[in-house]
Amino acid sequence: MWLTVLLLVIVVQTGSQRQARSENLIETQAEIETLFTTEDCVWFPCYETQSCEHAVGIPENIRKREGNSSHCSGLQAVTIEWNPSPYGIEFVQGFRVDLVSLSGPSSVSECRQLVLRDGVRLEPQLIIGSTFCLGSDTLYGAVVYGFPVPPGREHHAQQIQFRTNSSYSNGRRANPSTWTPSRLSFTQDGHDVTVSFTAAADTDNINSYHVYHGRCPPGEPAPLSWQHTHMPHDGAGTVQVRLGSLEPGFNYSVVLLSDQEGAERREVTYFVKSEQTGEGQQLTLTLLLVLFALISTVVTVTASHLINNRKQNGKRGEAGFGDDSVSEPFTTQRVSNPRVFLLYPDTASPTLLNVVLHFATFLQAHCACQVVLDMWEELARGLEGRADWIVRQLAEAHFIVVMCWPGGGCPPGPGWGGFFSLGVSLVAEQLLQARINSSGLSRFIVTCFGQCREADVPGVLDLATKYKLMEALPRFFSHLHSLELLGPGLALHVDGISEETYPATPSGFALYEALRLAGEDGSMESATL
Repeated sequence: MWLTVLLLVIVVQTGSQRQARSENLIETQAEIETLFTTEDCVWFPCYETQSCEHAVGIPENIRKREGNSSHCSGLQAVTIEWNPSPYGIEFVQGFRVDLVSLSGPSSVSECRQLVLRDGVRLEPQLIIGSTFCLGSDTLYGAVVYGFPVPPGREHHAQQIQFRTNSSYSNGRRANPSTWTPSRLSFTQDGHDVTVSFTAAADTDNINSYHVYHGRCPPGEPAPLSWQHTHMPHDGAGTVQVRLGSLEPGFNYSVVLLSDQEGAERREVTYFVKSEQTGEGQQLTLTLLLVLFALISTVVTVTASHLINNRKQNGKRGEAGFGDDSVSEPFTTQRVSNPRVFLLYPDTASPTLLNVVLHFATFLQAHCACQVVLDMWEELARGLEGRADWIVRQLAEAHFIVVMCWPGGGCPPGPGWGGFFSLGVSLVAEQLLQARINSSGLSRFIVTCFGQCREADVPGVLDLATKYKLMEALPRFFSHLHSLELLGPGLALHVDGISEETYPATPSGFALYEALRLAGEDGSMESATL
């Protein structure tokens, strides 16, 4: 997940001038500052403003090339380049570059937004580029947008994919050690946090350590940008790195690794606590007690209303993709932020893995769920072991959601992934036990994207409730929060929780894009978005 980003703008030149300019990228920094400002990424910053009435063409000639790796501290420099589209070029306000790792040892999800300064005009012959420092032997995907581009007029921007070299060494040792940071601890002092870990032995031939940290925005699993600290190996038994001026009340991701190429890395999340006086803590406790009393009253009234409705409606029938009904009344106790464990075929294509990531982000950012995804908890899964980790998640989750798609490899057969197979087997065992006990079946859910059939779902999951998304998104949401869609004189309505309105939310639009790309490349034969 570590990377630093160098932005460059290169004016197309002819002959030796263009070649010399591309070989010395550092000379273009002044042009970056005069043409663009760099801001945090937002989805379509001109949304619902008059300037959005002018759509612009998607950037052209998008490609990648090797950059100047001397600026990347041992990582590989890769430059994503493009030309502005002549269509609507007079209305261009800037560009956004999204880059994500699709497979391999490196974990990256990063974007950069270049905003055109006032009074600057672009020309189609300009080459605009963004340089990323990336880990080796990893498959990456990159998408470049020109904006303003309101939802629905994004012109189907295409993703380019590339893989970094596996033999890249940059003069480093060919046989790295297997050392990984251990005995990790955090000490907070005001707004500063000190990270301590056990140093490598001298026989490991490690010269220095890299520590990356970044703040995770609310509802996002990873930081938008990273800060890097370089610490030399001095032979001491413990390495201490001070991270200064952190913002209280936020999660920070911290990544530690040695200077060797291919080194084992460790990633942890630390919540920066806010300092409060004794009076402040007492006031906070009082407010929490009052809030708890109010919530308890609301939950009691709501539960009574739901119980009455269930007595009137009776037990629901068995579920199928035809009616999207649940297989039993909601027996899971209602919680404000239900914990949802996602299972998906681990042999899925990169575009389908992108759907999984954005679906998890949508549930967590907009649907008020605590999502557990193996791609977000690689460290815990490695420490506990695959089987123990899955068993713990099945026990702790309020809901277990198994994701399937048309022809996506969900039913048992050739190429069925080991991790997914183990998870489905454990879910099937718990489903059978819940059926015997006549309770708890509503914890188990199967979702299918696109034109699903019963044959696309493992037969051992027939007892689970099934939803076809995004068509049945309101029913799926009501199931997760144990709410009735309809009642006497009332109907449940939540903004952005329907097939038509979910793309209007930031995380929902990202999921919309991921589903569209999966449908276009054939990963899902006919996705219903």
